[in-house]
Amino acid sequence: MAWLHHEDQTRKYLDVCLILKMLDMDLLHDVLWLTETQAIRRRSMPPLVIFCHGILRWLDGHASDEEILRHIHDGLAWLNLHPPRRARTSSDEASLIKGPGKSALSQARTRLGSEPFAYSVNDICRPIHSPARGAAAFRQWLGASFDTTSLRADRRAIPASELGANPDIKLTALVEHGTNVLFGSSIGESSQDNLTAGIECVRKLNKEMICLGGVETFGFSLYRAASSECAQIIWQVPHNLYLPYISGLPDGTYISHLYGSSRHHRLRIDREIVRVIEFSSRGAPPGERIRLITSLLDHHTAPAKEIAAFFRSRRTIRQALDASRIKDLDRDISLRSRTPDLVRQEIYSLLLAHFLCCDLLREQNEGRAGLLLVSQNQVRIVRRRAKDIDSASCQDDNFLL
Repeated sequence: MAWLHHEDQTRKYLDVCLILKMLDMDLLHDVLWLTETQAIRRRSMPPLVIFCHGILRWLDGHASDEEILRHIHDGLAWLNLHPPRRARTSSDEASLIKGPGKSALSQARTRLGSEPFAYSVNDICRPIHSPARGAAAFRQWLGASFDTTSLRADRRAIPASELGANPDIKLTALVEHGTNVLFGSSIGESSQDNLTAGIECVRKLNKEMICLGGVETFGFSLYRAASSECAQIIWQVPHNLYLPYISGLPDGTYISHLYGSSRHHRLRIDREIVRVIEFSSRGAPPGERIRLITSLLDHHTAPAKEIAAFFRSRRTIRQALDASRIKDLDRDISLRSRTPDLVRQEIYSLLLAHFLCCDLLREQNEGRAGLLLVSQNQVRIVRRRAKDIDSASCQDDNFLL
């Protein structure tokens, strides 16, 4: 039993160490200064404790808030970053130590707000690909998939007047191929916010990336915003989208013009030059074809078959979160907060926890498994899923142009 207690204490310390390694204390202090949320007086739950609590809540969903807070306080006290908790009676050191309650936690989270979390996600959650990209890249470009998903807040906890008639919150992000890191994340609470969030998201692309998008997320404004960042694009479009034939290419594809509206098409203004690729997968129903547009106009540099095969590696946010095994979005995720600002704080905490797991998976894939000493349930998860980090493979080219 003494060995088990020692192992449990060591696990607590290492959990906190890993989170602090990701957060970077200097970065955290800068974020708190920029958002004017630094603690003025000494509190039992300073901002650092709230950050650790938000991340550990997703990594160990079966533990209560009180247990997670005790976990954090012990780890920070061991690192001399927080005073040790005091026992209820000085004479009984073996007695349970009473930590802050739920009310104190809620007040501390409200004081901090979601803005520091948003700044931290923007600074920390970035592509972490290694030089050996493998199936995660197309030629010299690193693959990144644009996707959006809905997270449902508790309708009973948040009034409809604060989040609209539908309490769904849209999470928009880019998914890095190979590592499943979510970066460029934005949160929208209305249809207009979703478009703005999508444009802000694709602004995180650069000339070394190739962006893949699904038909459900296609929009002329998003395509133009992505192309303005000098990134290459492969996007699935609806079958009824008008794409005039301009010139044909030897591989069966053709060059076309993409317009923002029918009026722009009539006036021949505001257009993008694209290459159109249509193919059908083997085993698909007869007549069902996939239609892609791409900014890769040269059929020698980017053959149609390779583009179609690489598009099959497109990732979604739900697939990325499932790969890290933090939560199963279809069953286990729950946004328990009672205000819109705290709901956003929870989502940003989820993104930080997901990045921590993806970074650990990458380090194990590169042979640096010594840092995989995280909480016991996560160790088994990380080891089980390490081989799936390159699951986005485009080896299967069963398609017909």
